[in-house]
Amino acid sequence: MTSSREKPPGVFRLFLRMGGWIVLGLGLLVFVLSFASQGELNKAELFDAEGKATIATVTDKFTKTRYRGEGRSTTDYYLTLEYATREGGQIELKKSVSSRQYRETRAGDELNIWYLPSNPKTIELERGSSRSGSETIKWLALVFGVGWLVLLRRVGGWAVAAVRARRYGELQEVEVVEVRETNVRVNKQPRYRLIWRMPTGEEGQSLLHKRRDLEGYRSGDRIKVYTGLKYSWWVGDVGTVEDP
Repeated sequence: MTSSREKPPGVFRLFLRMGGWIVLGLGLLVFVLSFASQGELNKAELFDAEGKATIATVTDKFTKTRYRGEGRSTTDYYLTLEYATREGGQIELKKSVSSRQYRETRAGDELNIWYLPSNPKTIELERGSSRSGSETIKWLALVFGVGWLVLLRRVGGWAVAAVRARRYGELQEVEVVEVRETNVRVNKQPRYRLIWRMPTGEEGQSLLHKRRDLEGYRSGDRIKVYTGLKYSWWVGDVGTVEDP
């Protein structure tokens, strides 16, 4: 909540408070996926240029389980492979595989694999898997990228609208309806919104707050809001033009 002694928040600060951290996180995910897709494509081109076939023996298989709390866990599946390269090298490699391939493979099985002479520990268990993996990741990046653009436009638009309302909108006194709990949880703690009623009968709502930030507000209290073209904005969120 903005104090009267604080400088009113600018567009970027409001952007973060309105969910901008999610937008930034999604943007980072899109970047990582794009980078991973390009990496798989580069690897696929290397296999096309210099990949060589050999036979690997499965000497062991094992799993690793990671616990994430609240009873959630993720299991990774691995095969231990031994194979000889045409250049005379002897390689032992622990390779992550799908759960299906893990179940279908037994110790002692022989598998056709492809390796890079320039980096013999880089292998494909199925020829062309690097290229298909690159395509899959590319489409994931595209889907998340579209979602990122939609969120960026929406959340960025809210932040700009709030600043415009503070600068050019009408400052009105309205009546508090309630402090409403939302479904949003941060560190397992719910977040709340201050709800008010405009003179037109429409409801407005504040940004998300911790419960203690809104403890002093009750139904019937009077607060000040700025009215914009589509939304109204509480001065406790966006500050006032009189602030230094």
